[in-house]
Amino acid sequence: EEYFKKAMSIWSPYHDRARIKFANVAYVLSDKDLALLAIDEIKKSAFNHPKDFSYPLTLGNLYTSTEDYSSAYKKYGRAIELSPKRQVVYFQFASAKFLAGEDEEARNTLRQAVELNPEVGEPHWRLGLGLIDGDNEEAIEEAKKAIILGYNPLKTEEIDAFASIYINKKNWDRLVSFYEFLVEFKARDKIGTADTYAQLAATYLQAGQKEKARDAAIMAAELDPNLKEATELFIKTLD
Repeated sequence: EEYFKKAMSIWSPYHDRARIKFANVAYVLSDKDLALLAIDEIKKSAFNHPKDFSYPLTLGNLYTSTEDYSSAYKKYGRAIELSPKRQVVYFQFASAKFLAGEDEEARNTLRQAVELNPEVGEPHWRLGLGLIDGDNEEAIEEAKKAIILGYNPLKTEEIDAFASIYINKKNWDRLVSFYEFLVEFKARDKIGTADTYAQLAATYLQAGQKEKARDAAIMAAELDPNLKEATELFIKTLD
């Protein structure tokens, strides 16, 4: 904070860039004091660049981190006015609404992001995540659409969130189908696919399909040699 203030006290053509970087750090750290300082600074850049959507977007994020959702909504709305087809704004707007407990409004915002370009995978994935515990079947369908369209989920916990829909109900057959779908479309991501094969192997075992469990475990180890030892232990439990 001290160095940032010092930097802002010295004239530089890079102030706007420095403010954005500082604001992003404040947002990620969820530090209210830093966020309030960043808000004051980003307002200056927003005044200097009234047609640039990135400043109201950044302000929306900062207000969200301070739980001032009313102000955040106004800034996200302004960002959408300036760049109505920028999907990232809708993603952030929806996140703020979820945090504020306005789940249905958040889902509607994510649907808007999907409608902007239905052929892009990520909005479908985010909508799917947002639908979990709302409409679980639609959540799974949106996840599948995202992957078919080429979206490659990088966060294991997000995949686990979809899997939990079936795990909680001990619906192993449907979970098997979900993991089989994932490995079919994630072949381009070697390590990620290895992890999914490992999950598939465990699910086959739960479903009573030991031979398929063995095959999936072997495939996981072939894709990622780091899984070899765990695979050998897993196969021993099948005998």
